[in-house]
Amino acid sequence: VYVSYLRQKLRSIGSTVKIEGEKGGSYELVK
Repeated sequence: VYVSYLRQKLRSIGSTVKIEGEKGGSYELVK
């Protein structure tokens, strides 16, 4: 369920965060 929430948040923020998420930095930012 947590993954789904993070995914929706990323989608809401935009694709800019999506790109960082692929690098593994978005996850740290979300935390």
